[in-house]
Amino acid sequence: NFRDPEPCRFFAAGACSWGDQCRFTHVEGSVAPVRSLTLSRRGLSQQEVDYFCVLDFEATCEFQTQITQEIIEWPTVLVDARTGKRCGTDFHIYIRPSLAPLSNFCTELTGITQRTVDSGVQSFPEAAMMHEGWMRSQGLVGAKFMFVTCGDWDLKTMLPAQCALSGVPVPAYLSQWCNIKRIFAQMFGGSLPTGIDTMLRDLGMTLEGRHHSGIDDCHNIARVLEVLLNEGVVLHETQQVEPVAASPTFRERSLSSAAPDLVRQLSEHVSQDFESGSSGLICLGASTNPQFTFLFPKCVQEFEPEFRLHVMSELADREVLDKLASQRVLNWSPAFSQLIALRTADDHGCLLHAAALGLWGVQDRERILRDAVVASLEKDGVGVLFRRRWEVEMQLQHAEDGFELTPQQTADEWADVLRLARDSNQSLEAIHVFVLAHVLRRPILVYSDAWVRDADGAATQPCRFGGVYLPLLFSSPTETARAPLALAYANSHFSALVAFEGALPDPPLLPVTHADGQYLPVHFATEGELRFGRSALVGLWLDVDAKTAGARLVTGPRKEFFNHLLRRYFSASRMRFQEAKSAAASPCLSPVSRSPLAASTALKFQPELLQSNQQHHLQPVPGVDDYVPDGPTVQSISSRQTTQWSGPSISAAPTRIWPGGGSQLERIPSEGADPADGGRV
Repeated sequence: NFRDPEPCRFFAAGACSWGDQCRFTHVEGSVAPVRSLTLSRRGLSQQEVDYFCVLDFEATCEFQTQITQEIIEWPTVLVDARTGKRCGTDFHIYIRPSLAPLSNFCTELTGITQRTVDSGVQSFPEAAMMHEGWMRSQGLVGAKFMFVTCGDWDLKTMLPAQCALSGVPVPAYLSQWCNIKRIFAQMFGGSLPTGIDTMLRDLGMTLEGRHHSGIDDCHNIARVLEVLLNEGVVLHETQQVEPVAASPTFRERSLSSAAPDLVRQLSEHVSQDFESGSSGLICLGASTNPQFTFLFPKCVQEFEPEFRLHVMSELADREVLDKLASQRVLNWSPAFSQLIALRTADDHGCLLHAAALGLWGVQDRERILRDAVVASLEKDGVGVLFRRRWEVEMQLQHAEDGFELTPQQTADEWADVLRLARDSNQSLEAIHVFVLAHVLRRPILVYSDAWVRDADGAATQPCRFGGVYLPLLFSSPTETARAPLALAYANSHFSALVAFEGALPDPPLLPVTHADGQYLPVHFATEGELRFGRSALVGLWLDVDAKTAGARLVTGPRKEFFNHLLRRYFSASRMRFQEAKSAAASPCLSPVSRSPLAASTALKFQPELLQSNQQHHLQPVPGVDDYVPDGPTVQSISSRQTTQWSGPSISAAPTRIWPGGGSQLERIPSEGADPADGGRV
């Protein structure tokens, strides 16, 4: 009944009960051996818990390819430990993956279609909050419960990987579980069953529903669980991991961490929007280069105090802000907008990350801006224009330092400029900021520490990053935006500087002078351009208020992209906030010894998260939908007065923000018995 010697296609799909001994292709009608088990039916024994929560994730998968998997189905079924019967209401949601659409293989294996997940919950953090809300609704607050899975993959491998991808901590109550396969093997002897279908056959039962449908698998696991309970088995935890909070990496705290799908769409759109400006300059097109820059959302000021501090600690770089404010580089006058420094990834691409954060609220993870800078420096007829201005600037700086470069030294240093731009592991210099101003078609203001400092904070040499970078190679200021991008430079690191949405003055003003009234230096400008002074040149390229010498920003309607980005981030951030409070209340939670939800009963959870669950629409998120507007931004909040937003809340319907398709996925190994549950196919 076998063909020799091809691999078994059932084994490859995790559906063969022959286990590791099977290495052949089954022909139609072949049957794997079935054990005949004798049941004693001794009756129920006293369990250590009140309820069992049967869980079975389904995840994205691909045939014969290892991919970064994402949870797409989350079912949980409640079983009463006293009767062995299912009770309460099942929890069952589908989750839209953020990295790529479902493969045909995944749909064939699980029965889950792209349309199903598209109309489901739009992010994993929202799904996790809905699951905790369901547990509260089932009366599990204060009760003892234990999670039951068919294998260790769901909670040992897939959940931590998904939480890391979504930038949220692993819920503490999901840190211990019972693998029913191990209990089955302990009860009846033999090796570990390969899956739920094997246990059902050994018990003389048939599979109900569809195998690899998460909710159907949960129901079948509950059936096996009922048999074991009626055999007098006392279930115990078979696996436990330390409930570790989300590590404090930038990725998990950033605005874009909870919406990688939106960031990918934006990156694709930006990469396709470059055009050729005057003199052949490589620059962004109008569709991705807004006149107005990113503003820190005013809704943060309306959050409850503890959560507001949590959000600020995640997004704001207080150390940079305090250092520059103490030197009267930033926020030295109430005539100008109070600026906040956003945390930027601590790598050698911080200049490009900061620029992308200031424009779009995301980082330059895909090297789009860096590649544009490289292309500008290397382009025939354009790179030489940048080099000429760089040579003049270098000659002036070296003259101040008391020496002069030879032609060969100049050529070598220019080669270093190109090398630094190409290598993602190298930090960038002032000339790269000047090139970036042309790529972005807008002036860049850099507020900098006066000194370059070592690891101990001691000043080592003067820092020349600070100043104004104008896109001077354009033939006219009318070809560029007049609203500047603001960056901070401190601790050898660039950060994005943004004004608060709704704060005074209106429109926001950024200083173009030092605190002593002297204009900031204008980098890479020629003597001819500076013949009428810095103020005249700056006023030509920026919209400068004559009274305050402040450059005006432009405010306008917030793009739909920003609305969705903020909703996703605040949802993930609130989950991290709740996990931190729960851990602080009880650092060592055990689902058996006590309810892991009891420690967080004081946390706010809105029952509307569970409403209209069957429609699979993106549900309202507490503290997000009430604050993030869909209409134009209103500059109405000051330190003395607050005006509540009266406009409409943003739409809950899932939408595609930017055009463009999928992208090549990261290939990493995965574990498990079958492809939808983490296996290799």
